[in-house]
Amino acid sequence: MAHGYKQWNFTVYDQDGLLLTDSNVMYMVCTLGTPTMATIYSDAAATAKTNPVVGSAYAVHGCIKFWTADSVATVDLFVACTKGGCTNRYNVTERPNKIVLDNDTAGIRTAAVPFTATAASATNSQDTGFDFPVGCIPKECFVIVDHAAGSGTLDVGTLTAESGGDPNGLIDGISVADSGVIYPYGALTSGSVAGNGFFTMGSNKTIGILLASYVAGTGSRYPGEIPVATLIESGGHKSLVYTWDIDTSYCDGWIVTDYQLLPIPRG
Repeated sequence: MAHGYKQWNFTVYDQDGLLLTDSNVMYMVCTLGTPTMATIYSDAAATAKTNPVVGSAYAVHGCIKFWTADSVATVDLFVACTKGGCTNRYNVTERPNKIVLDNDTAGIRTAAVPFTATAASATNSQDTGFDFPVGCIPKECFVIVDHAAGSGTLDVGTLTAESGGDPNGLIDGISVADSGVIYPYGALTSGSVAGNGFFTMGSNKTIGILLASYVAGTGSRYPGEIPVATLIESGGHKSLVYTWDIDTSYCDGWIVTDYQLLPIPRG
């Protein structure tokens, strides 16, 4: 017997109650409790729909609208706007829902962006669909690995094709061999030289140059690090990308990045 399909609808508003209908909004639909992209459709005839859904596709309906098989009871959503706001909504049903994005208030936002690195996409930068808003500064980035690859590393950064883009500018070669929360900070080891304590920075430090400039400690040298403020500007790099360096398996999870919206004109 053929499967039936059902429609899902979510209207998206900004902090002032303005309905967001243009191409500034993107979204991802994930299977419940995972970062795995769900199978979604453009209509009840099961016409394939690309997931993540980028801004131009969102603007076709002016809202979040997709279809799934009738058997899908709930999904997880990640929604973001290039004007500043983002949100993760978990365990949502197909009934009409209202999503509000704060695009105005200056301050820190946290984006937990789902990713799936497969053998087919290995060694090539993959665009997550999430764009940093103009007038923000990326502050921190780490990875939550759900399905571990058992080997290999992941780069996270911005799209090379965009001005100033650096595909490993946020994270440069973080291990995805094991599941869990993986931070791009090297281990500190202690020691002594002529009775004085010192610390060295391990080679597992993988924070990218868009976030920090650093030098590892060697011998009696202390490690040094200077935070870097990289402003996302109009016409510059903004697309969040990842690159996996092997093609023998797959891994998935969430790229978690904090970014600070500044109290300046953001266009």
